[in-house]
Amino acid sequence: MVGVTERSRTRGWYHVWLRVGIAVIALSAIAASAEALYSLALRTGYGTWTAASLPVALDVMAAVAALAWLAPVAARRCRGYARGLCLVAVALAIAGNAGHKSMALYAVDTPWPVVVSVAAIPPAALAAAVHLAVLLAADADHREAQDSTAKAAASIESDPIEGSSIAPTPVGTSASTDPVEGPPIATADSPPTPPAAAGVDRGGDRRESSPTEAEPAPASAGPAHRSIEDLRAELAAAIASPAVEVDPTSAESIRRALRCGPQRARQLRDEHTTTTAIEPNQSSPIEARPLAPIGTGH
Repeated sequence: MVGVTERSRTRGWYHVWLRVGIAVIALSAIAASAEALYSLALRTGYGTWTAASLPVALDVMAAVAALAWLAPVAARRCRGYARGLCLVAVALAIAGNAGHKSMALYAVDTPWPVVVSVAAIPPAALAAAVHLAVLLAADADHREAQDSTAKAAASIESDPIEGSSIAPTPVGTSASTDPVEGPPIATADSPPTPPAAAGVDRGGDRRESSPTEAEPAPASAGPAHRSIEDLRAELAAAIASPAVEVDPTSAESIRRALRCGPQRARQLRDEHTTTTAIEPNQSSPIEARPLAPIGTGH
């Protein structure tokens, strides 16, 4: 543990001295280049104060472009433009330093192409810097949008929508959003509708029944191993039990109480609705009247 701590401390000091050395080299190079470019600007007609803009436009721009070029988070387009801008700025700075020293050594008058070229450097540097700033801003916006999309996708995956989060339907109301797929409700003049065959269900919850093999219905087997008769019996027991809150007219309430599929819940709801509509009409509408004794007058 002591060895690891010592190596970490040594590595930290190594990076510190490395950064200090890079800063010293950069500052000395900028100072030497700035002196030559400043003198070149004076030779081409710049004033005492404005002549300092030439070394800033070249040396500082080369340093900024190099930072954008080597940035690990920069996009490919921004990195390519920064690389080209850095190389161009370095080439112009080298040409300016070499030209000034040559003209000063041989006492040559400044030719007009040099004057025109030096005068065009500041506006060109301004346009290049603005373009680099726009690329960096667009790259930052793109990375922020990607981070927001990734966070939204992660929050959706960590908080899935579960069926148990659906608000329960109040007792005494019917779920109007459930499509009616069962038999039509019988009227007073229509005969009772026989219940669906055991082992046959609608939609994707269909099971085959065998005349020689009875379907097991253990209490812990889960909804996939219960027949429709078992579900009918459980629904009747749930309706009769005051401890269970179930609305037989709501498929969602039946599904949550019996833990069955939505198809069977709708079938049980339709059967209960049909049975409820038929029960008041079981008695004959013709009332029996006592017969009068034979031989008596009416």
